[in-house]
Order: sequence, then C-alpha cells, then structure tokens
Amino acid sequence: MPAGMFADPARPLDLTVMDTDHPYVLGIAQTRVEELLEQWLAELGVPVRWGTQSPTWSRTATASR
Repeated sequence: MPAGMFADPARPLDLTVMDTDHPYVLGIAQTRVEELLEQWLAELGVPVRWGTQSPTWSRTATASR
C-alpha cells in the first residue's frame, strides 16, 4: 500500500485512495517549494511580502472579507 506521512507518523496518508497516475510523495525541500512559488507569483506580477501579517478574515453567509 503506497503511503506517506503528513505531520503525524502515527496516521499515515493513504495514497491509494487518490485518483492519480502518480500515487507517491516527492521529497522537495520547503525552501525549494517557496522558491518555485515565488518565481510563479513574480511571473503573474504578484508581489511577495515576507515577514508581514495578513489582515483578519471573517466569513459571513453572503461573502468573505
């Protein structure tokens, strides 16, 4: 059974239930993921602001703000 871990080794992630041709986990360093996401956002013209706090979000019945 292909399995991976997500945060809790006592509760493995069952990859067999995923509808995918690639039921495996890739070991990619967090820093590399951040680099790739930052490059993608730059291509889209979205600024990345490290060390800042996002505003508080609340959800109502009609909208999120």
